[in-house]
Amino acid sequence: MRLSRILAVLLLVAFALPAGAAAVNTGDPALDAAFAQVLDRDFTTKLQGVEAIAASGHPSTTDLLRGLASGDLRRHTASDRLVWFTEDGSRYALTDALTGESLGTERKRKVKRLAINNSIRARIDALLASLELNHPDAAVRLAAVEAMLSKPDPANTGPLRERLASEESPEVISALQTAIAVADLGQPEPADRLAAIGALRGDLQQSIRN
Repeated sequence: MRLSRILAVLLLVAFALPAGAAAVNTGDPALDAAFAQVLDRDFTTKLQGVEAIAASGHPSTTDLLRGLASGDLRRHTASDRLVWFTEDGSRYALTDALTGESLGTERKRKVKRLAINNSIRARIDALLASLELNHPDAAVRLAAVEAMLSKPDPANTGPLRERLASEESPEVISALQTAIAVADLGQPEPADRLAAIGALRGDLQQSIRN
């Protein structure tokens, strides 16, 4: 299963990866290819790389995506490794982002930011929410639904409905139903918006009775 996922991601990025692209060395071929795309100057290619990271199935996927969005994830140009950094005087103290290994200190100019734009950050937020919707821990799933609820978007209704179809936790089910209704308030069709209002009215009435 892991091998097939790696092959699928490699195929996903192979056709878009330009010759001579900057390298990343994570020890995982799928991540290496995906981050090579993130380093490309073209933002469409960068977005493809982000999608490939999310699809990689790597245990560190969510941490890497968060670090990419926040700017805390950097590339060490001397080793091509992805690193976390902290200020250490005029230098950075580096830690390998995949292994946790301390890499000592380095001159700041040797630690490069992975440039993305706000559109890609928004996509990362959506990918993280989708990944966490399917987390084995119900508390993580609930937090993901609540995050979507705080930023309603009709585009979220698909992943939310997919999760609702298989969700077993009553608390998460209730949150999913509310999040879907709130997101549907932004649908273009009046019938969808009216249905959402009806669902939210029902939730309110149930809350009052309880």
